[in-house]
Amino acid sequence: MTDLATGLTFDSSFARQLIPVHTAIELAVLEAAFAHRTPEKLAVVQAALDRRARILAEEDDAEAGSLDFSFEATLGQVCGNELLRRFQSLIQEMWVRAWSAAGEAPGDKHLLFQEHCEVFERFRNADLPRALAVFREHLDLPPRRRFGLEVNGRE
Repeated sequence: MTDLATGLTFDSSFARQLIPVHTAIELAVLEAAFAHRTPEKLAVVQAALDRRARILAEEDDAEAGSLDFSFEATLGQVCGNELLRRFQSLIQEMWVRAWSAAGEAPGDKHLLFQEHCEVFERFRNADLPRALAVFREHLDLPPRRRFGLEVNGRE
């Protein structure tokens, strides 16, 4: 990432610029993972969600925000496209750096986890259009609202 990050300032302004890039990459990963769905890969994603549920149940809630990418990273692992997975990892690293530098987190960790579960339910049930719609909302709305940016044509 060093070359790509050269000259970039990781702050809230950069985080705002990163929103559409992050969304596009994550949606592409979801589509690729859907194209490569198997019972075994569904089990891998379910196991990642189960691990996250256990972690959330054991965590102190002092920090409500979340920059956890375990669900998205697992989709990357099963998407069948190594280049896409690497771009995803790079964008996730930049996302974390930008949000951390801004002293922010995009949303409540429990709510974000619940949204991951909703995306996976549609993914598992072979409803790609709905999985994409729910995932897009999950990816776009919290950061846009955090920064007071336009959401669906409205401020």
